[in-house]
Parts: sequence; C-alpha cells; structure tokens
Amino acid sequence: MREWAIPETRMLVEPICGRSGERGWTVTWKGRGWFDSFAAYLELFHQALTAAEDAAMQVAPSVKYHLPTPKENFWKEDEYTFTTQALLEVWKRHRGEQVMPLEKDFSPTLAGSERAAEQAKILEWLGTVPRLVHRAAPGQVHVGLKIFNALFEDEFQLRMLDAVEAAPPGEERADFLAYANRLFDPAKQFEGKVGVAYGGPDLSGRNLAGLERFLALESDGREPGRARERLPVSATGDIHSGRIAAEYLVRGASSFQMHTIFQLPDSEFTMRAGNKTDKALHQILFHPQDGFLVWLLDLGERFGLKGAQNVAETAAWCRDQWDKIIEPLSQ
Repeated sequence: MREWAIPETRMLVEPICGRSGERGWTVTWKGRGWFDSFAAYLELFHQALTAAEDAAMQVAPSVKYHLPTPKENFWKEDEYTFTTQALLEVWKRHRGEQVMPLEKDFSPTLAGSERAAEQAKILEWLGTVPRLVHRAAPGQVHVGLKIFNALFEDEFQLRMLDAVEAAPPGEERADFLAYANRLFDPAKQFEGKVGVAYGGPDLSGRNLAGLERFLALESDGREPGRARERLPVSATGDIHSGRIAAEYLVRGASSFQMHTIFQLPDSEFTMRAGNKTDKALHQILFHPQDGFLVWLLDLGERFGLKGAQNVAETAAWCRDQWDKIIEPLSQ
C-alpha cells in the first residue's frame, strides 16, 4: 500500500475551535504511515519491547494490512500471514508464549480514499480482518480494530460498532476495540496536500455521542451486538484532560490513547519541572478541576463505587448500568 508510505514527519500543533464553540488542539501532518522498510519496523518493535521490559509496559504493533477496494474481490492473505508471523517472532524473543496484542489501524485518511467509498465494503473489512489475523497465528494473537470515523452519517458508526460486537465467538471476532480515529476533512489543505485528518472537540464530541447511542441501544434491551461478551474498548480522540478520559470511561472505555497532549506547548501545563511526558501525565491525573483522579472520586461518590475498583471494573460497571447513570450525568 504505497499510498500510505509518505516520508514526511513534520507535525503542526495548533488551536482548533469546534462547532460548539469549545476550543481545543489538533495535530496535522502529511505522512500517513510507516515509510521505512518492514525490517526497520521489526527493529523498532524490538527496541520498544526492550525499553518496556523493566516497567512491564504493554507494547502492541500497529499494522495497516491490505484492504480491498470496492472494485476488488480478493484479499492478500499471504500478506496477513507473513506480517503477523514476523511480528510474532520478535514478540516471542521478549515475551515468550504470552499472547501478542496487535492493532489493525483503520487510518482516518482512509475515510477520504476510494477504498472507503462503499459501506458494504467497510463492513466486509471489519468482518474479515480478525479472521485473517487469527488464522495467521492461531491462539497467539489478540487483534484489536482501531475504528475510523467514516464520512457517512453517524448511523453508520453504529453499524460498524454493531458489526464488530456482533461477530460470532472464534476467529471472526476481534479481541478488543479502539474507538475512534480522527476526523477527516476532504477540503482542508496542509503544505500542498488537500484532504487531512484533524482532532479537537468535534472528534471527542462525535466519539462520545456514538458510544452513548450504542450503550443506549444495549440498555434498552435492543442490543445490536449479540455476542456473549462485550469487547474491551480503548478510547482515543481528543483526550486532553482527565475529564475527557472520564467521559470515555463512563461510556465503557477501560483504557485511553493520547497523542496531542504530549505535543502541546509548555505554557499549557501547570507543572514546570520535568519533561513533556511528566507534565502531560501530571495534568491528566492531578489537575484540581479536570484531573482523572478528581473525576474518579466524583463518580465514586455519585454512584457508590467501591474504592478498590479498578478502571476496567469501573468501565464494565458503567456499561452494565448505563440506563441508571446517564440521567444524573446529563444534569
């Protein structure tokens, strides 16, 4: 997929105003994927696993893989097998027989390409990718789908969530879900490139509304997904504060992916010492109004949550009790 490999890494961090008038930040760049060789990516994966060992931090490779266009009726299954097994070989050198987490990234710029022009083809992708990855290394890989924000109406976002959740148990079902990748503006220009992805308040607004509507369908007894267990959800999209992370949490997300906050200017952080990672995590966790810990305490007091309950348990409780928590949260 040569169109994904653009050797351009310069990023522009800039303020953005959402449709509601809320202000936030977005990062823009032209490069859409890994432009070096696959061997170089395997080396990066090895280095990441090495760096993470002392802290026992989780590391997951992110892969594009081949996706057929609406005009194609074939899948490059050999590509799935070769790529997955090569990554697994590196993984086993560090983590032995542990199951390897792997993210299939449906890039935000995919929304503006001809590949994503037909809804039926997108649903085919969601149903086929988990099977091909699982089949490449049976029982050795947990595959997650990082869903993109399509250019269709919000109703189609629900259909995508439905398709992933409703997949039958086994190789056709994903193991976790990341929701959802950045928005795409086909008219926006950046350094001569027309059509770029963006984030900010509109992104978190659409993502949160989509997850909320999906939970409402479940709690009304009209659950669209018919699988036995709900998939773990990793939230991504405009998580610039602990408050936004908590908003995703109450909609069932048990982990959070952040990018833009680590690139904000130092003037946006209260903490003055330390590196950018220190400052960002301090802001996310400990801000007196918008910190994640403050919001966890608030949720605990509102709903009588147990003090020892971890984030994953809290997310599961919120999904199960959505009909009981939505009214007080909306007040």
